[in-house]
Amino acid sequence: MRLTTACTSRGMNYENLILQFFYLIKYGVRGQSSSTSQNQLVLKPDLIEQAQPINFVFDIECTKMPLKFQSPASDQIMMISYTIDTQGCLIINCEIFSQDIDHYSQDYYLSRPCVYMDCIKWVKRNSYLPIGSHGLKAVKKAKLCYNPIVYPENMCHLDVEQLQTLSN
Repeated sequence: MRLTTACTSRGMNYENLILQFFYLIKYGVRGQSSSTSQNQLVLKPDLIEQAQPINFVFDIECTKMPLKFQSPASDQIMMISYTIDTQGCLIINCEIFSQDIDHYSQDYYLSRPCVYMDCIKWVKRNSYLPIGSHGLKAVKKAKLCYNPIVYPENMCHLDVEQLQTLSN
């Protein structure tokens, strides 16, 4: 298989070049020869290998005054959570939090929110729930009195009063 792309000495037609490339496939480049005035891109299928993606996810939570936007002059970083390929870490600001957070780095973690896994069965089994309440989030609220959404106005109070609830 051979891909050729017109390359001029003054520039390339980048739109055509980008449309012809495939992600994660190796190409070789042949320069201009005496018979052609174009560079050539040659697909090298023997060099194809799948890259193993590394996932990096992070979230930064800051203190803020109720009903105000965050301001770097007055607000502090409260916590930073990050995950790199299924290994997560939570960094907390000890000046803000009232106590240490329990470790949950074992193979499994059992807590109050873990019970909601059974809610998927409840949705199918309990058809008496009103229309619009068959979603997992609505069932968690109705059956477990558990709301996983923490509003920013409540977050700064929870870090002092209910730290374990906030960390879950």
